[in-house]
Amino acid sequence: MIRKHRKDLKQSNNGFNNRGFTLIEMVTTFALLGIFLVAVTRLISYTVTLYHETQGTSLGMQVSDMIAARVQGVVEDSTMILTDWFYTKESTEDQGILESNGFDKGFLVGGDDHIMLKDGNEVVLEIYKDPKDPPKNEDPGYLVIRYNEIPEQYDVHEWRFDEKAYMGYQIKSINFAMAEQLGGTDKYGPNVVYMKLILTSPKYGEFTSEYYIKAPKVKSATNE
Repeated sequence: MIRKHRKDLKQSNNGFNNRGFTLIEMVTTFALLGIFLVAVTRLISYTVTLYHETQGTSLGMQVSDMIAARVQGVVEDSTMILTDWFYTKESTEDQGILESNGFDKGFLVGGDDHIMLKDGNEVVLEIYKDPKDPPKNEDPGYLVIRYNEIPEQYDVHEWRFDEKAYMGYQIKSINFAMAEQLGGTDKYGPNVVYMKLILTSPKYGEFTSEYYIKAPKVKSATNE
């Protein structure tokens, strides 16, 4: 009897060891694996999105600061900001030259999409976004600094950054205003140019930045 009992017990144990996973155990395992994979996928997606946004912000800041530094150099070297008030002080001949170069679009004291200045050598400079390219019907969206001579008009010279410097971004809009018109001279001081720049990229979306640029050589940009 003892031997038979031991033999039956051994057979019983072998049956238990060889039965494998039950259906419930397999379902539970796959459910846990699915939860784990979902969590990992979300983590990877969040990490990629965060990297993409960080990369876009970093490049947007670099391009914005590059543009602002170039504009700052022009503004700081200027002796006059051609607002409507200064336009009325120009001679008829100079007014005609200014109008032929787009001043009739007006650099308004409250803000506009371009700015016109004059330096100590009587050179008029206009800063604006590149206009649309009629043959391609596209808007390049790059910064242009246009030089013209006053009182005698010479060949126009236009300065641009190399396209690669924009790192995939374009200028969606650029606006200028006299900062003192936005909040008073007590807040910004006199002869400070406000610039708002919106960049856009097919890959990274839009990036907005604002700058306040002092024009130390300008005596008065809004009145006598």
